[in-house]
Amino acid sequence: LKTAFVAQLVCLLAHVTMKLFRALSGQSTGDSVYLPLVTGSGPADGAVVRYMGPDPFASLAEPVGSSSGEGAGHHSMAMPSPVLIEVEVPSNGTGEEKSLIAQGPAGPIRVYLPPDARPGSKVTCRIAPRPEFRITVPPGASAGRSIKFQKESGEEIQVQVPPGMKPGDTFDVTPPALIVRVPEGANPGDYVVFSHMIRPEKGPPRQELYRAPIPPSVRPLDHFAAIMPPPSSGDCDGDEIE
Repeated sequence: LKTAFVAQLVCLLAHVTMKLFRALSGQSTGDSVYLPLVTGSGPADGAVVRYMGPDPFASLAEPVGSSSGEGAGHHSMAMPSPVLIEVEVPSNGTGEEKSLIAQGPAGPIRVYLPPDARPGSKVTCRIAPRPEFRITVPPGASAGRSIKFQKESGEEIQVQVPPGMKPGDTFDVTPPALIVRVPEGANPGDYVVFSHMIRPEKGPPRQELYRAPIPPSVRPLDHFAAIMPPPSSGDCDGDEIE
């Protein structure tokens, strides 16, 4: 019995050691490549996953227990990311803030113009969460290859190399999020309640309520990214999330 236990322990240690080696070296196994996570601001040589830092205009969403969401916060509409809004830049300019109130899918929303927007021109404003990770494609990897890495929390993430990417190229990974419009009368720290469509693998689709706190410095008619929790087993997101 003791010999069998020692043998199992040796096998377990070998498995953990091999997995750690793959994560540190970027070694591939089958269709996956394990890459190390870099969280500092210093240079990183080779193929890595770099954490881009927290998004000041994003917060974590959580399910709402009640079916009506009454008392859980301000109610608003959430939109799949990215949201594209075409606006006409006023001929007299927009001031130093470079923003204006446009008509969005959920009502009036503040959009921020690109630096090169010219008075009198039409521009398309893209609303989306900031990238969470930037990945350098490892040697031997091509489009469609799976890349795995572990977040600081220990959660394992898997993404695919996008089309057209080659070793040495970089691409960004954005968290699954919905864009939430801040209703009038809401303040930073308040919760905003919104609905999200869930489409189970079996059974009819259903609407579920979530809520997320308004980040600091976000004003009414602004927007923020509500980072959605992973779907339950057997569920998938009904909204298209980038």
